[in-house]
Amino acid sequence: MRKTLLVAAVLIGLVPCLMAVTGIKVTDLTELFNPVDEDYFPIVDVSDRTMSRNGTTKKIKFSTLATELNAQHPPEELAEDPTDCPEGQFAIAIDKKGNLTCAAGGGGGGGGGGLTGYDTVVFDAGAMVGDGGLCHLPQSQEIGSGLRVYSITCADSSSASIFGRVLMPDGWDGGAVNFSMAIIDQNETPGGYVVGAIACACVNSGDSTQSIFGTGTSITHNLTSGIAQFDLVLASTSSAVTCSGTCSGGSELFWRYQVNEVGTTENMENVLFLQAKMEFNRTADDE
Repeated sequence: MRKTLLVAAVLIGLVPCLMAVTGIKVTDLTELFNPVDEDYFPIVDVSDRTMSRNGTTKKIKFSTLATELNAQHPPEELAEDPTDCPEGQFAIAIDKKGNLTCAAGGGGGGGGGGLTGYDTVVFDAGAMVGDGGLCHLPQSQEIGSGLRVYSITCADSSSASIFGRVLMPDGWDGGAVNFSMAIIDQNETPGGYVVGAIACACVNSGDSTQSIFGTGTSITHNLTSGIAQFDLVLASTSSAVTCSGTCSGGSELFWRYQVNEVGTTENMENVLFLQAKMEFNRTADDE
């Protein structure tokens, strides 16, 4: 197909030369849809002035013309198979010719793209649940003047809890996960710490959902420097959190954030929890 297109482009200028000599209109000729290598085309040899000062009309085989054109204007070679990475590797980039850059599984970024490596689940406040007493249920909240978001507020109590859950993808390796939390501090002069602990548990079909959480891993928002009222503040990502239970791809993962009353020094009444983020490792492509 590529040869045909190249040849056709050149013949636009060649065919009228022959038509002028014979008096035959191009539209009167029988159309050829599938030229083969042995077919001939007219061509004007400008170095041979036997017929006229402009050159001599001659014939050239389709195969010869195509070979010469491709030699002078080689087409870009495409990769044989844009999905052809070695076994155990996955495509992480593709260039304009279709050539792939491949990498071993587990070495790239995920983010829901179907490749192996670290992937992320984000829990907006509407996807989180307060305990209903010390942490209220998600509600629409105006931030300062105009911005409105769903958020959760909690009391300064070590029993104050926020919960979340997600069905883990089949490609999850069942290993440790990491969490971070996003808050907005509405206190007029922020200056303390919001400290909590994250715990998680895997629950599979037939497992109990009671008393599933173990000891939490600390997660801290430092509001003591450079933070103004209504600023968005991201907690430092937690250390690796190992979930209790039997964890594997396809498990239901439940998590719990609990306020640490002793470590928290900020006025919690004006602290809004907006979002949680969980990172995990994916070892198989399960898109």
